[in-house]
Amino acid sequence: MSNQKQKTLLERVTELEEAGEKNVDAVNALYQQIQKAFQTHMDMVSGLITELGSRFDHADTAPEAKFEAKVVQHVEATRKNRVKAASDQQAAQLQQLVTSGALVTADKLSASSLLVARVTNKEGVVLEPGREQVELQQFNEEMRSKFVGKTLGEQVEMPDGSKVEILEAYELAENLPPAVATPTVTEPAPTTGA
Repeated sequence: MSNQKQKTLLERVTELEEAGEKNVDAVNALYQQIQKAFQTHMDMVSGLITELGSRFDHADTAPEAKFEAKVVQHVEATRKNRVKAASDQQAAQLQQLVTSGALVTADKLSASSLLVARVTNKEGVVLEPGREQVELQQFNEEMRSKFVGKTLGEQVEMPDGSKVEILEAYELAENLPPAVATPTVTEPAPTTGA
């Protein structure tokens, strides 16, 4: 046996509290560093916009504003393209899962469904990329219950006034009863004559 004194429960709890406080302090310090770095970058971008914008047209009364608008337009287009590419990649992966037989189409949503939907804001404008793909299991119980039992083409209104239109629904083939799951057809291996 060792000669070390065994710590009491109170001593252990105190050590845990102190360690927790140190971790919180470290996280707060890191967060402040990130905020400062972000603000520095924003200041640099703002300075670049002002400097570069002022070089374009000296007769213009607000070249910085025009240049800033062009930068914002470029950033929005870049984000839109990135979101569209990610959506296209998800659609391709989904198609591979359907082709392989891992997923089968469904007419009605269940708690384990994979949902493909179109989301519109409360004004009715389709949100980019126009296609959202999500597993209902990712939603909390309250949100999931709004979707379970819905069929293709139905819409679900969200708390913020946006609407989710159900375009496609899929289930894992392994989650379905054997009579419902589409069997995977495999061709027999060619035989050689002997």
